[in-house]
Amino acid sequence: SPAAAGRLLVIPMEGSHWLSMKKVLVELSKRGHEIVVIAPDNKILIDSSDV
Repeated sequence: SPAAAGRLLVIPMEGSHWLSMKKVLVELSKRGHEIVVIAPDNKILIDSSDV
């Protein structure tokens, strides 16, 4: 059955599972979901160009 795409707001916290979560977000983005990630500039594991 078809499903509608949605919007996701993601706020990764210090020590969160960002690396595994990023894979899920990329796949959701490919399927038409709009992803917004809010993270401080000092997060070295979170690159704004990744998603």
